Amino acid sequence: MPEATDVLTALGVASHERDDVREAVLRLYLDIRNRLAGRDVAAATGFGLGRMLADTALLPASDDPKVLGERFDTYRLANAFAWLGDLDARLPAHSAAAVRASLREWERWISARRGPDGSIDPSMVDEIAIRSLRRQGELWRRLLTGEQAADQLLDGRAYTEAAARLLANGRRIAFHYLWKWSWAILLASGTAAATIWAAVTYAPAGTDRLSAVLVSVAGFLGVSWAGVRATLGRALLTAENAIWEAEVIAAIGKAATITPEVAKTGRRRLTGQRTR
Repeated sequence: MPEATDVLTALGVASHERDDVREAVLRLYLDIRNRLAGRDVAAATGFGLGRMLADTALLPASDDPKVLGERFDTYRLANAFAWLGDLDARLPAHSAAAVRASLREWERWISARRGPDGSIDPSMVDEIAIRSLRRQGELWRRLLTGEQAADQLLDGRAYTEAAARLLANGRRIAFHYLWKWSWAILLASGTAAATIWAAVTYAPAGTDRLSAVLVSVAGFLGVSWAGVRATLGRALLTAENAIWEAEVIAAIGKAATITPEVAKTGRRRLTGQRTR
């Protein structure tokens, strides 16, 4: 891969012009991009994603909200989401999902400040918003390069909340199962009632009748529980890991988002630690 020799040379010239340095940087960028495109598609995609996120976080300014709106254009973000999906397996665990979630949150924040013509009211974008975006871009870089593990953004409270949502989802699945198969439950209950009635009616008097009832009830409960365990239990077991993974990813995405509201309240620092 090429080195930044020309850039350093341009910077070393006394009274150098800004455009001279920019031209050297552009040549270096194009050289690296073209080399990657011919050698490794995934690396070229990652290079393009890094450029896109850098432009998103660094170009907007508080005195030019138009650029901010352009950086979070729906079609432009669609490309970023596609690249993150393509690179998910090669990036550090959960990093792509965290960046995707924070991009969507920023997209909602920008959309809420667009006027009828799609432009952004300059009064809605202040220095806090731009600084928050700069911090967000730095966190994106740290996550995607593996400098910071995504799960390190979570604390004990975040895991507790994720576990509570997991239990709530489990209850919803169980309720949905019972509602869907309510006809079978009613049919089984009717069958059990008929069985118990037959045992009480036709069994000999005395303790044998009580034994017949108990045996009938126990047999019904055993068969019913076996059916529930074979269906509902298997469904919950299959869904548990997927639901837990989804809850953890959602918690990481929330922790990885640094919108202006988060910056004003000081909910999280760049490293993901809670402020005192």
